[in-house]
Amino acid sequence: MIKHLSETKERMLIAVAWFTNQNISNALIRLKDVNIDIIVDDNKVNRESIAIKNLQNNTIQISFIKDLQKNYYSMHNKFCVIDNKTVLTGSYNWSKNANTNDENLAFISDKDIATSYNMEFSKIKNKKYKIDRISFSKKEVEQLVSLIEKGLISLLKANRESLETGMFNEWTDKKIKNQIRGISERVHNTVKDKVGSIGIYSDLIAKYGIEFNYLATEEEKANSRHKYSKEGIDKIEHYLNIDFQLLKIKAIDKIVSKYQELVKTKTSREETRKILEMVNFIIKEKLFINNQLKNNLN
Repeated sequence: MIKHLSETKERMLIAVAWFTNQNISNALIRLKDVNIDIIVDDNKVNRESIAIKNLQNNTIQISFIKDLQKNYYSMHNKFCVIDNKTVLTGSYNWSKNANTNDENLAFISDKDIATSYNMEFSKIKNKKYKIDRISFSKKEVEQLVSLIEKGLISLLKANRESLETGMFNEWTDKKIKNQIRGISERVHNTVKDKVGSIGIYSDLIAKYGIEFNYLATEEEKANSRHKYSKEGIDKIEHYLNIDFQLLKIKAIDKIVSKYQELVKTKTSREETRKILEMVNFIIKEKLFINNQLKNNLN
């Protein structure tokens, strides 16, 4: 298990009832460039866990989940999603005692299944933070645009002498895209809660009317739920790159604005010429991205 965890490249979501295994926590701490998000049940064992305290001391996010709306609620999941494509799940808790028990642990390599688990993770985490939004918040957009802006400026500095058409369009950042993915998963769950059975069973309502729950077979209802879930997964994948490019355009506008302000402070014609050439290049890159987006949306 630790071998699989150690091979993570980008993102890891963990939901476990108990987390006291220090060997596992040490393996996670060694993953310096991976975005790790962990939810555990809010209980005395976890609150006093040395493994969890070590993770927190290394700035790894831990959320203690307790649904105050339900009596005797326990966050009893045991799953982990690696790089949005592999799921580890089973009876195995990430505790010291689990190593001496009869336990099972399955490894599933399937992007659709992984995305379903991602959205389940988001739904559980929202029990604590309760973000009831069906779009990106203003703060989220500002934070993402700022990160993209820094990335594009670094790209310009690194390629100042060899600027190529399309380089802004090709530039990507996996960490930023995973942040966008996480917000999209939360939005999908929020929309699902708001549309309720009307949205999920719309095809059965069209077929049977408002009494679909009594007239449709269990197989038909299961197929409708699967179809709705699959469409949600496909939308997240489809719009991930589009959202990233749209945010990139916002970041480009900020960069252009800063260069235009910089021109006002220069007295040398040569410096002014170089800045205007850069602005012209950046604007062309924005137009290039716009054209690519139009092609993707048509």
